Amino acid sequence: EAGGREVMKITGIEDVGVQTDSGRTPMPVVKPEEMEEAKGRIKELEKDLFYYRKTSKDLKNKLREVVGVNHRLAGVLREKGWDGVVERHKGEAEGNGVRGQEVSVGGHA
Repeated sequence: EAGGREVMKITGIEDVGVQTDSGRTPMPVVKPEEMEEAKGRIKELEKDLFYYRKTSKDLKNKLREVVGVNHRLAGVLREKGWDGVVERHKGEAEGNGVRGQEVSVGGHA
């Protein structure tokens, strides 16, 4: 118990003696100015989280769009008889460690 009081002293927790089934439980006492500071920080973090989620969603949509364009371009090239170009570039992309790259014509992915 003495060690617990030392930890409470270091962390700034005061023992207010809340009665529970297991006995007395320390409960933190927070000053009003600390509470306002914490609320402000929480609001900042919520804004950051919203921004990162939106950015992530936008980037995923752009990636899906680019991948879809590549697949459509590969289909068009095959229809036009450019199968050799598509396969050659696909092999080059895999040789460079790029997986899933289907079309790379004229240096554009």
